[in-house]
Amino acid sequence: MHILFVISMLIVLATPTYGHNLPDRFFGKFSLDHSDNWDEYLAAKGWNWVLRRIISLLHVDIVFTKVDEHSFNYEVQTLVKDLRVHNNVLGRESEMEMLDGSFSKKMVKVTFTYQNATLYLHQVPIEHDPFLVDTFTFKVDGDILKATAEAEGVASTRYYSRVV
Repeated sequence: MHILFVISMLIVLATPTYGHNLPDRFFGKFSLDHSDNWDEYLAAKGWNWVLRRIISLLHVDIVFTKVDEHSFNYEVQTLVKDLRVHNNVLGRESEMEMLDGSFSKKMVKVTFTYQNATLYLHQVPIEHDPFLVDTFTFKVDGDILKATAEAEGVASTRYYSRVV
């Protein structure tokens, strides 16, 4: 009984509250500079060699825009497809259109949380698709945005430089 109470309290204390927004250092446009273990990460996710090459060659920008005191927009801009989630509130689930392993459009549920100077993006497909289950972490260090993901024990970090 006591253990359930302790676990419940830890969950409540770890859950972000609604109404807070990202720190200002996240807002802006960040352009991909370089990656560590990106191809290995994609291979661990099960992407085939041709798609890994295409994905690795894409120029990617990540944009965080402040909408108001409590919400923000998130965009991943590429030449192939821009991914957008508008009016995000930390801790609240939203939906976003993605491309799967065959470049077909799929919907995923995304939830952004913020703890210990790290932004987490939890992504779960609405229809079962192992390619699209992920958790990404974002940290800003000066003018560098570090985006990290892990699959099957393979971690990848992508480094984005602030443009605006």
